Amino acid sequence: MVYNPVDFPTPDQQLVQANVHLNYTPSRKFSVDVIAGEEFRTFEHRARGTFDTPVFAISAGWAPDDDVKVGLTATRQVFNSAAALTILSPNAAPIHASQDYIDTSLNGLLREHICKPLYFTLLGGYEHVEYFNTIDLPVRLTTLTDDYFYVQPSADVVLTRYWVFGAYYLRRQNTGSVSTVDFHSNEFGVRTTIKF
Repeated sequence: MVYNPVDFPTPDQQLVQANVHLNYTPSRKFSVDVIAGEEFRTFEHRARGTFDTPVFAISAGWAPDDDVKVGLTATRQVFNSAAALTILSPNAAPIHASQDYIDTSLNGLLREHICKPLYFTLLGGYEHVEYFNTIDLPVRLTTLTDDYFYVQPSADVVLTRYWVFGAYYLRRQNTGSVSTVDFHSNEFGVRTTIKF
C-alpha cells in the first residue's frame, strides 16, 4: 500500500496495485517486458468512492542487426493533477474541484545506422489523458480529456568518438475536450554532444 499526500484541495490518497510481471528475452535481438494489473485508490475522509482502473508498463525491443534498432513502449498510470479547477455552483458560490488523471501513452523508436558516420532516428508517440474527480461534488462536473501526439525525425553525424552533431524536426499537436488547451507546433533544431 502506498500513501499519496496531495496538496489542497485534492484529498490525500492510498493506492494498492495488483500486478503480474512477464519478461521474455529469447535472444539478444528481441525482448518484451510487461508489468500489468489493476490499481485501487481510496480517498481520505471518503471524499469519493474507491477508484480502480487497469495499469501497465510494456516495453519491447528488436535489433535484427547491429545497424537497426526498434523500440516500443506503452504505459497506463494514474497521476495527481497539479492544477485545481474552480467552478461556480448554481448559487454562484465557488467550488474548488480536484482531479486526478489517467495517462495512457504509446511511444516508438526507429534508429538506423545509414553509413559509418550517419545515424537516422525516428521518434513518435501518442498520449491520451483523461481526468476524473477526486471529490464527490453537489453539481455534475464535466471531466477533461487531452489527445497529444508527436513525431520527430532526426539525423546525427558521428564526427569523432567524443563528438556528435545532428539536426531534427519536431511536430507536436494537442486536441482537448476544452478548446483552450488545443495547440500545434513545428520545431527545427540542431544539436551537438561532446562526451568526456
